[in-house]
Parts: sequence; C-alpha cells; structure tokens
Amino acid sequence: MLTPGSAAIVFHPAAGQGRTPELARQCARHLVRSGWRVTACVPTRYAGHAENVLVPGLADGADLLVVVAGDGTLREVCAGLVRSGRRVPVGLLPAGNANVLAREFGIPLAAGHAIRTLTTCRLRCLDLGLYRASGAAQWRPFLAMVEVGPTAEVVRRVDRLRRGPGRRLYRRLGDAVYALAGLPNLWSPGRPSFRFRADRAGPFGPAAAAVFANTATYAKGWSLVPAALPDDGRISYAWWPRRGLAAEVRIWRAARRRRPLGADGCRYGAARCVEVSAAGLLHVQMDGDPLPATAGFEIKVEAGAVGLLVPSTPRPPENPPGPGGSGSFTAKPPGSKPAAGRSAL
Repeated sequence: MLTPGSAAIVFHPAAGQGRTPELARQCARHLVRSGWRVTACVPTRYAGHAENVLVPGLADGADLLVVVAGDGTLREVCAGLVRSGRRVPVGLLPAGNANVLAREFGIPLAAGHAIRTLTTCRLRCLDLGLYRASGAAQWRPFLAMVEVGPTAEVVRRVDRLRRGPGRRLYRRLGDAVYALAGLPNLWSPGRPSFRFRADRAGPFGPAAAAVFANTATYAKGWSLVPAALPDDGRISYAWWPRRGLAAEVRIWRAARRRRPLGADGCRYGAARCVEVSAAGLLHVQMDGDPLPATAGFEIKVEAGAVGLLVPSTPRPPENPPGPGGSGSFTAKPPGSKPAAGRSAL
C-alpha cells in the first residue's frame, strides 16, 4: 500500500456511458478521506491528449496518477510516463468496454469496489510493449497485445461502425457487433500470409494469424495466449498456419476456457523482439484499436517500465517473474522530484 501523498486523476468523459466525470469525483473524495491530496481531476479531450499533454504536466507533482477510463486511456497515461522518464504509480478505475488490464489483475469492475481498492492495493511493475510499423520512425506503446490477421479486420470494421453513422447500432447490439463483423471473414480466404522472426531466429510461417501478447487476458476474460506474463521481460505469442470455420470454432472455444490449442496447428513461444513481414498489406490491431495496414512491423519490450496498483491478494503466478518482475519499479517518495533522463520509447 502506498503512503498518501499527492494524487492526480485523469478521466475519459465519453467512457463508461458518460459516467466517468462522476466516478472521478467519487474517486477524489475517497482519496481525500484516505489522506491523499488531490491536485487535479481532468478530462481527456482527444486521442493523444493524456500522453502528450496531461501526463507530462501532472506527473511532476504527483505521487499517484489515477485513470478513470478504459484500456486506451490507461495505455496513453503509461506511455506518457515512460516517454518523459517519470516513475509514478498508476491506479485504475476501469470504465471501458473490454477492460483487459483490469481483468488480468483482478481489479474490480464494479466502480465502488474499484475505488475502495485503490487505497489498499500493492504496486506491481509491468512490461511495456513497443510496436513500430515498417518505415515508421516512432515506436507505439501497448500494454496487452498486438494482433494480425482476421480478427484485426473485425476490430477495424467495428471501429468504423462505432465512430460513424452506425454508432447507434453499436450501442444497441454491444458485443454482438463483433460477431456480425466477423461473418465476412468466413468467405474471404485469400488474405496475405506473413512470416516472422523471434529473437532473430526463424523465420516462422507462413502464418495466417498471430497474437503477440503481454497479458494472458484477451477481450473479456478470454485468452489466446494463456502462458503470457506481463512482467517477464518477453512478449508471448501464438500463431496459426491456417484458419477456417472449423478452426475458428476450436480456437475461440479454447480461448473462452483460457486453454492452449497446440493440437490444432497452433504454435506458441516467447521472445524479447519480433519482426513480421509480408508480401501484401496486413491488418493489425493493438489493445483493441485498429492500426494502419502495413507490410511489416517490429515489436520489442521495455521491461518493468510501468507501476500499476493491483489488488493486495493477487492470483498465484503460473511461472516465477523474470526480468522486470516485482521490485524493479521504484516509485518516487512523496514530494520528491522525478528522475532525470528519457526512455528509449
């Protein structure tokens, strides 16, 4: 449990069906009652606002940053801290759709429980994944996964729907929209395959789809890479040489049970860096958000880069933590200045 000091709250005003402003105020009141000084409670205004504007300004005087939003805003806040060299613990009040990170670490999805948990949590240090498309200069951070293949196409279709004229349909149908968006994949077998290298070994493939995961949890509690650990300094992956209707059913049935699928042509592994290449353009999604199509990309890991508050009674790990595990993240003492220097991000 952290010693009370100064806290700042960042919330996404459109998340949680518009309830996040009130949730942020409830969170602020609870922190004050617990001895914290809440110095700011601010909304995000646009994509990149938290990472590039809010976090650099708030982190200087904060001993804790609380995110009231979904995985996307949490990723921005963590990326902003790493990019600016700040070592500030992050608390999460989940208010998104999938809430992958909250499910991964057992952070309560019910707002009241999550708020109370903030002041009884322990600090866990997590790896930050970094993604760079072919020809791009900047690395993009991710917390959960990068996926390439048919499901990334589904994410792209749903994103267009929820941001366009069909957003009312998205709100009415909810998660059923993903199933409907996936139907065209059953009649589109001619997608480009790709190959990849893991830690300079390989190449592996040709592959039809792959998930490069920093967390075991995928979507709403399912898992495509059950062995993934968020603090072992590596990216775990699963890839499939081919996918059809029968294979899709088996893959998602196993994912729902959080079990590996080695008997169905699925391959698993883990690496510190990955390089993907293809002859055609690939659809890619990162933490549930679509990325521009690309003919290739790289992934690497910044071990132990993020300190996240998680419930004090954790689930026992399947494997002991490796590099970047417990103890590699040192929060600054209340009132101290941030360390100088910048990340490689």
